[in-house]
Amino acid sequence: MKPIKVEGHINLIKDAETGAVLSTKSGEYEQYMHLKNVKEQQSRKLDYVYDEVQKLKTEILDIKEMIRSIMYESR
Repeated sequence: MKPIKVEGHINLIKDAETGAVLSTKSGEYEQYMHLKNVKEQQSRKLDYVYDEVQKLKTEILDIKEMIRSIMYESR
């Protein structure tokens, strides 16, 4: 395999046989995977918070309906 330099990118080479673009910097893949995992964790946290907010909205609506019901019965 004879690597071909990628124009405009110092740390990238292209495999002439497969066309795959590879990084020549060690540690970049690990950094990429770490950032990907961090983003996935943040996304899961955001999904959890969204679900909790939806549950709270439902509970508030239930409480409001109970209060209305009590007020109506007391008339």
